[in-house]
This record gives sequence, structure tokens and C-alpha cells, in this order.
Amino acid sequence: MDEFKKGYLAALDELTFNSKPIINNLTMMAQTNIPFAPAVVDAVQLHISRVKPQLKLPALYLLDSICKNVGPPYTDLFAQNLYKTITEAYTLVDNSTRTQIQRLFLTWLQPMFHKPTLFPEDPTKKLERFFTK
Repeated sequence: MDEFKKGYLAALDELTFNSKPIINNLTMMAQTNIPFAPAVVDAVQLHISRVKPQLKLPALYLLDSICKNVGPPYTDLFAQNLYKTITEAYTLVDNSTRTQIQRLFLTWLQPMFHKPTLFPEDPTKKLERFFTK
């Protein structure tokens, strides 16, 4: 598990701009390695917390891509720290990026995987309150 996480973190280093091919490749890696889902989630969350503000949005787009294209177990695993991940990134980015994060969040409120929203209600409601403040 640790070795896979190290390899995925190394692959995340390629995400230096909003690149659909890189995001698709990283999403595919997550999809084909579902037994390592906790390592993928840890790596993505760690990456988001470590990167410069201008690189946070592409990493959040990756999180979004994994959750929308693969779904469970990633949606449940990312949901555990979703509020912290999003709010910490949001406070460090510029206003234009904040607007894009809010737009991304709004897509999560749509029904998906036979659920009312992409993520469970608790982190979604907390984020809604955060964005309305």
C-alpha cells in the first residue's frame, strides 16, 4: 500500500497545470487499482495540501474526476476529509479560483450513483454553509 501511494504521489507531480490527459491518466490509475483506494485518496489529499495555490484547482479537478468516473469507494473515502480539503484549499487561492471551486462544488449537488448527491449529506451541507458565509 505504501509503495503504491509513493508511486501515485510521484505521478501527481506531473499535474502542474489543468491537463485533461494527465487527469484522465491519474483517474484511470485509480480505477484500475481500487484495492489501493485508501492510498490514492491519501495521496491526492496530501498533494492538495502541499502544492502551491495555483496547482490546487487541477488537483481538485482530479478528485472530482475520480469520484465522478469511478465512484465508490472513492466518494466515501474522499468524503471523510472533504470539508477540510476544500476549505483549506479555498482559503489559499485567489478569487477567480474560489469561483471555480464553488462551481465545481455545485456539480457535486447533482444526483449520482443513485444517490441524491455525489458525496454524503454531511460534508455537502457543511460546504454549502461555508460557501454561503
